Amino acid sequence: MASATTRQRVPTLAKPSASAGPSRRRNGRRVSLREYVVQALRCAECERDHSLPDGPCVVTEVPQLPGCFTQVDNYEEARENLIDAIEVWVVATLRHGGKVPPINGYVFR
Repeated sequence: MASATTRQRVPTLAKPSASAGPSRRRNGRRVSLREYVVQALRCAECERDHSLPDGPCVVTEVPQLPGCFTQVDNYEEARENLIDAIEVWVVATLRHGGKVPPINGYVFR
């Protein structure tokens, strides 16, 4: 049976960072929320889901952040929505006393 989704890596979701070099820490480099979002975007995965009755959609997620994903109509919306989802995920995790995991060796301070 054929799969209804197509999974692919989407490296174009991330834009290069313009931040100065963050300080070194034992468990990773401590960075601002903006830089953390950039690192999370570099790990983003997208898939087109054709199983919905209303038509196909694009599901984008950051595997390192459990439950952080978006569902949009096209790839153009995916990046902006995922940026919002990452920011909300980080804030909600911190508000509930959780720990934000390092991504690519970067830790949100």
